[in-house]
Amino acid sequence: MINVALEVAEYLEDNSIGTVGTNIFVDSLPEEDGTIVAVYNTGGSSPDIDLPIPYPSFQVLVRDEQASVAYAKIKSVVDLLVNKYNIVLVSGGNYYYAINMRGEIQNLGQDERNRKEYTVNFSCRVRGR
Repeated sequence: MINVALEVAEYLEDNSIGTVGTNIFVDSLPEEDGTIVAVYNTGGSSPDIDLPIPYPSFQVLVRDEQASVAYAKIKSVVDLLVNKYNIVLVSGGNYYYAINMRGEIQNLGQDERNRKEYTVNFSCRVRGR
């Protein structure tokens, strides 16, 4: 299995979105306050017959007490990731033929502590190491 979420989280850290383990998390969403970015592996699609490579997908969720802060952060994430082609996100990582956004940024409303949450989904085509 290709851990796309981990590579994306590290790429976000390398591009000043936050720090993995502090305010960027992989496959988890801790209860801490502040601006939190969570990157989840979400499975993906089966490879097609013509090009039998992995088609994983991932989701990014951003949470903050203020909607404007959460939205600005997820917009920064989208700007970094949308329509990337022929790229290696992290040193020694997988080769991404394409990273594409699936749909638009979604407002999830508020969590049980009234923090605002936004999410966005991506699919990609990857050549594993």
